[in-house]
Amino acid sequence: MHGLSKQLNSELDPFFFTLFGNRHMCALLLLLLLLLLLLLVLLLFLLVLLLLLLLLLLLLLLVLLLLVLLLLLLLLLMLLLLLLLLLLLLLLLLVLVLLWSFFLKVCWWKTSKNVFIKKGFMKIKILLKKFL
Repeated sequence: MHGLSKQLNSELDPFFFTLFGNRHMCALLLLLLLLLLLLLVLLLFLLVLLLLLLLLLLLLLLVLLLLVLLLLLLLLLMLLLLLLLLLLLLLLLLVLVLLWSFFLKVCWWKTSKNVFIKKGFMKIKILLKKFL
C-alpha cells in the first residue's frame, strides 16, 4: 500500500509542481475547494430550508384565505337569513292588516246600529288611515 502511494505521488508530483508550484499550494487549493464545496452544501441546505419556509407560508396563506372565504360565506348566509326574516315580517304585517281590515268591515256591519261602538271604530279607522 505504501509503495502504491509513493508511486502515485511520484506520478502526480510533476503535475502538481508544474500546475501549482509546490505541494503546500496544492494542499491549500484542495482545502479551498473543500471549503467551497462545504459552502455550496450549506447554501443548498439554506435554499431548501427557505423553500420549505416559503411553502409553509403559502400553506398558512391558503388556510387564512379559506378562513376568510368561510367567514364571507357565513356573512352571506346571515344576510340571506335576515332578508328572509324581513320578508316573513312583511308578510305577517300584510296578513295582520288584511285581518284587521276584515275585522273592521265585519264589526262595522254588525255594530252599525250601536252608535257608541260605531264612533270608536270610526276613530280607529281614521287613525289607521293616518298612519298607514
